[in-house]
Amino acid sequence: MASSTSYQLFFLALLPIAAGEVVLYQSCNHNFTNNPVLQYNIYGAFSDLITKVSSNGFAITTIGNGTNTVYGLAQCRGDIIDNSKGCVICVDHAIRKLMGDCTGSAATSILLDLCFVRYDTKNFLGIVDVPFVANFTSAGTAKDPEAFNQALWLLLDWVKLSASSASDKYAIGKEKFVRGNMTIYGMAQCTQDLSGLTCKGCLEQMSNSLKASCKDRLACLVACNSCQLQYGDKNFNLVADNNIPLFPGDKPAPPALAPSLN
Repeated sequence: MASSTSYQLFFLALLPIAAGEVVLYQSCNHNFTNNPVLQYNIYGAFSDLITKVSSNGFAITTIGNGTNTVYGLAQCRGDIIDNSKGCVICVDHAIRKLMGDCTGSAATSILLDLCFVRYDTKNFLGIVDVPFVANFTSAGTAKDPEAFNQALWLLLDWVKLSASSASDKYAIGKEKFVRGNMTIYGMAQCTQDLSGLTCKGCLEQMSNSLKASCKDRLACLVACNSCQLQYGDKNFNLVADNNIPLFPGDKPAPPALAPSLN
């Protein structure tokens, strides 16, 4: 138990909580008791994730063996420029939230506005997980919903395809909506353990959820444990407006089909 305590003290002293890191959803599942080995492995997974994520904004880890194995994943939004600072601060905040709110949970996930952290005793890596979908909508609605939705879905189809084709599984874009005298911004992201086709399938499920829950809204975010899709009439990205790709543009090639096993 002394070692697990040292992990905990390491995280609590690591970094201050940064302003603006909004917790969008948090899940604590499969409670356990009297298992110091599993708790130690969870702290070990946290330590490994926060060490690895500083290099490129994404990290996976496997700690332990047998029923006490812990699988972990951490990922930051692709518009964080300095992963060694902004990304690590966000992941640290997420981990400390899980440590405080989900002690004794064998499976947890948390999504902040700039990062996502998850661990489980079941191997979820490379597998789409959409047991639930969180959605957040703006109060404002489009004045010309038919034209707005037509422009919106052209943009979102573009960023979904771009994300599924990208090595970091992340894409942003914008479209000038002349009739509404506005610009629409879009973002799509999958966890980087997913293949291109698997990412595309996850984002399609987010599209269906978005259509059902965000009809005619000026801004919306839908997310699950494997991917997220967001749009808005204001630039919510950490990228300057003139650096965001403008749709229509060069469309990326679709992700290649997996080779046949026959």
